[in-house]
Order: sequence, then structure tokens, then C-alpha cells
Amino acid sequence: MEQQTHQTGIPTDLDTSKGRIVFAALRLFASSGYHAVSVRDIAREVGIKDASIYSHFASKDEILATIIERFRLAFKSSIPDESEFELVFKHCDPRSFLRRGFSLLKKRLEDPSMAWSYFVLIREKFDNELASDAWYGHRANVVAYVGAAFTYMMEKKLIPECDPVSFAKLYEYPLFLMLEEYVGYLCHGEDTSVIERDMKAHTDFIVSLVMGNCPT
Repeated sequence: MEQQTHQTGIPTDLDTSKGRIVFAALRLFASSGYHAVSVRDIAREVGIKDASIYSHFASKDEILATIIERFRLAFKSSIPDESEFELVFKHCDPRSFLRRGFSLLKKRLEDPSMAWSYFVLIREKFDNELASDAWYGHRANVVAYVGAAFTYMMEKKLIPECDPVSFAKLYEYPLFLMLEEYVGYLCHGEDTSVIERDMKAHTDFIVSLVMGNCPT
């Protein structure tokens, strides 16, 4: 059966044992940390026996790998494909495109599952190889995607010529650092207004460069 998904791309299979296991593990990993959570803890959270988890997953690492894959699919489904750039830029100028990127990020993080997934990867990226590969791979994919968008805009003479990859890094690297702080506040129910303002200001700064002040 095809897996049903939420509008953000997060699977909504909580009526299945496997879905409940993944969701419970995600909550526990976000609240306590991956290494502090055992398979027994996950089973207790779901209300099943330990052995029942192993009928769906070979290990705790496999549960984390499933969370990571769902995160990847959710992100991919939330942005236009590069093949759609021609259609996108018929209806969206460069300024609107970059500002919409920030709006889409906020929209994704309205789903607690997506926010927790970001938080788990950020929290575990120094101590867990799976999380580290996923987080830095995600950042590389985002930079490549934005670089491709800049390349398209330059080819269509929508923005001045400059190095699209360096420009994408200039945009995304600071944003990723601020994103770590933003997600932490969000997952702990704290005020995000200051860091959100900083993220918007950074986006507007990049927009000002894109719209005519690219470094040579």
C-alpha cells in the first residue's frame, strides 16, 4: 500500500505499528538524545513489547535511518524541483523566490515531526555518524539546489553574473547556523522572534546582493 503523507511530506501512518514506533522514537530522541534512549524505552512509549519492535526494525540505528529518510523525502516534497525552475520564474522574481524559501522553511517547521527531525539531526550530528552524514548531506543538497537556482537566474539575465556556488554558500551557511538556534527554541517552546528577525534580515541582505550588488 502506498504510504500516506501529510502536506509537509511527513508520513501519517500512525495507525500502523511501524508508524507509531517511528513517531515515538522521534519524540524520545528529540527530548532525551539518541544515546540515552533504548529500544525498551521506545517500546514502552508505544505500549508494546521490545520484541515487537524487532519485527519491524533490526536495530535502533535502523529506526534513526527511517527517520532520516522520511526527513529527506519531506524536504524534497516541499520545494519545487530544479526541472520546474522555468515555470517557477515565470511567476516569481528572484526577490520573491528567496523570500519564499524562508517562508517554506517556517511552514515545514510548523509540523512538530519535522521540527523534531531537524532537532535530532542537529543534536546528534557530532556523536552519531548517521545523523552527521544526514545533516551535512542535507546542507550540501540545499547549497547545490540554491546554486542551481542562482545559475538559472543568471542564465536568464534575472540577476547579475557571479559565482553561484559561492553565493549559495554565502546565503545558506549563516542561515544553517541560525536555523540550529531557531529549531532549538521552537522545540523547547521558547520565543523565536529575535532569531526569526535575524534570519529574515539575512535573507533580505542576500536579496539586496542578488538584485544588483553581487561581489565581482
